Amino acid sequence: MTKMYEPSPLKSVIINRASNEPLSNLNPLRTMNYKTEVKNFVVSNLLFGVAGDLKDNTSFLDSGTVDSTGVLEIIMFLEETYGIKIEPEEMVPENLDSIDRVSDFLTRKLGTPTTK
Repeated sequence: MTKMYEPSPLKSVIINRASNEPLSNLNPLRTMNYKTEVKNFVVSNLLFGVAGDLKDNTSFLDSGTVDSTGVLEIIMFLEETYGIKIEPEEMVPENLDSIDRVSDFLTRKLGTPTTK
């Protein structure tokens, strides 16, 4: 018998729109490839599966890829997936405005290297 996923009533759950699975099922120890995980999230959840010309250094804000609500979704994804708390002073474009910048931020925050 397949057990249905039931989120805790006290915890919000971010759902990957492409697979309809809770993102909390991702194991952050499974991989250190932050770029791939972040890009997959952005494409699946903010670009609805169409990557277009999104590159690792494309500015989310300047390109119109992500709006302010999308930035909040990225923050929630990062906190849920990697078990971190992003402080208000860390919520700046230097940390969150491209796949490269998010990957670098995660490397600094978690103290682990990324794979390219």
